[in-house]
Amino acid sequence: MLLATDVEFQDDVVIVHNLCVHCGKADMYQITLAEWIAWQVKGQYIQSVFPHKTADEREFMLNGTHPKCFEEMFYEQDA
Repeated sequence: MLLATDVEFQDDVVIVHNLCVHCGKADMYQITLAEWIAWQVKGQYIQSVFPHKTADEREFMLNGTHPKCFEEMFYEQDA
C-alpha cells in the first residue's frame, strides 16, 4: 500500500509527496518510472525494487512515517 498525498509523473521520473502520519510534516521522494511500474503496477516487493534505499527510506515510502517519528510512535511498545 502506498501512502501519498500527490504523485507527479515527469518524463521518466515519479515524484511522490507524503505527509508523515505522526508529525504531519510534508516530505517527498523521487523514483524512476521503471521503479514505479515494478513496484506499484507489477507488485514487486519494495526491497527487490529498491535495494539501494535504506530500510528507513522504504518504510517511509510504504507507511509515510519518518524514522524518528516511527520510533516515537512505537518506542513504548518495545519497553
